[in-house]
Amino acid sequence: MIRELVTVMEAATLLRRHPETIRQWLRDGRIDGRQIGPGGTWYITAAEIERLSGRTSAGENNIPECCHDGGRI
Repeated sequence: MIRELVTVMEAATLLRRHPETIRQWLRDGRIDGRQIGPGGTWYITAAEIERLSGRTSAGENNIPECCHDGGRI
């Protein structure tokens, strides 16, 4: 079970992506998160992580389509 909110580093680990990829997705609005203060820490809800890491009926994950080939750690 994951906590209600996770940091960018935790999200990167859970989604197997580079932290900067997660930050870029947040800035672009591809994933939902909240930044605390200007230049502050980003937080992503557990529900968003579960949505992104969930599997579709075709067995594919829900990572934004534009990002399937890049941003892996």
